[in-house]
Amino acid sequence: MLNIKAGDTIMYTSAAGTRPAVVNSITIGATAKPNHSIAWLNITVPADIKLGRRFDSSVSIPADPNSLKMFKVTKI
Repeated sequence: MLNIKAGDTIMYTSAAGTRPAVVNSITIGATAKPNHSIAWLNITVPADIKLGRRFDSSVSIPADPNSLKMFKVTKI
């Protein structure tokens, strides 16, 4: 079980590859399922000129256990 909080640095995998990111905040928000809310990690993925990414990116990823496993989230 992961214990992630704002300010932590994580690694996660998406279609863009495996990237480090900083957790800015954690919010509780809705999902596509009616009357169902989960935690969301609001993260910043830093720029990486070597990979052609010139700017930081802000992304929200679902923080339910299955999604964390799918995104291969680990705390650094």
